[in-house]
Amino acid sequence: LVVLLLILAGVAAAGLRTQTAAAAHLSTIVCTTGPTFNLETADGYAMFPDGNTIYFWGFADSDSGGDFQYPGPTLCVDEGDSVTVNLSNTLAEPVSIVFPGQTSVSASMVSGSGNNGLFTLEANPGETVQYSFTASQPGTYLYESGTAPHKQIQMGLFGSLVVRTAMDTSTEHFAHNDASTEFNPEYEYLLLLHDIDPDLHRAVELGTTYDVTTKHDRYWTINGRSNPDTLFGNGVPWLPNQPYGAMVTIREYDATDNPLPTLIRYANAGMENHPFHPHG
Repeated sequence: LVVLLLILAGVAAAGLRTQTAAAAHLSTIVCTTGPTFNLETADGYAMFPDGNTIYFWGFADSDSGGDFQYPGPTLCVDEGDSVTVNLSNTLAEPVSIVFPGQTSVSASMVSGSGNNGLFTLEANPGETVQYSFTASQPGTYLYESGTAPHKQIQMGLFGSLVVRTAMDTSTEHFAHNDASTEFNPEYEYLLLLHDIDPDLHRAVELGTTYDVTTKHDRYWTINGRSNPDTLFGNGVPWLPNQPYGAMVTIREYDATDNPLPTLIRYANAGMENHPFHPHG
């Protein structure tokens, strides 16, 4: 289905006169720069092209107003950074964050007594928990709730973590610590996949029960959007809670004008596997 979305996106792009190459270029990665991050939980609604709006939870950047967004801010750090993430819980149930791929993550309470959850230390309602680790390996990672993940990740409590290489300079950028992976930083993209069962979101909104064994996804998103909204740039005004576009623009190789490749980062926060096929 994701492949179908990409095919449809290509067809729509061909006929969408207002979507210029310059506008598509505005879908490049948007970083919230660390290594210290102050996050809080938030709730709100995301819009979909069929006219439906769905209730979500999410991680928000406290330092920029704490407004709900889907997915959460993209956290960008450098290899070797001592990363600190403070999470304040505004929801009515415990919340936490786990960092798959990171090692020796420590957790401590900033305020409140906390709750020793299955995967990590959790913040109860009104509390703040702090997570710390060293970003030891460059790459593209997820951060996501470690509390009732079958529910909370699906509700939108996730985002991406990007660790940049120690080789990076002000003029040179690399995907890995290998000189052959140099890329053009003006053409760096992140595609974060997710899947949605609106019945789960409706049950959470109404405070009713939901049987996860009946999960049946009806929406699939890239960077929190479904086609054709994936075609538009970052921060379009009609999608205030879905700030990240997903339209990748790749320039033709030219030894003089465009010698370096584009970098596309992929991550999947959903429960379904996707045979993701980028045409070209």
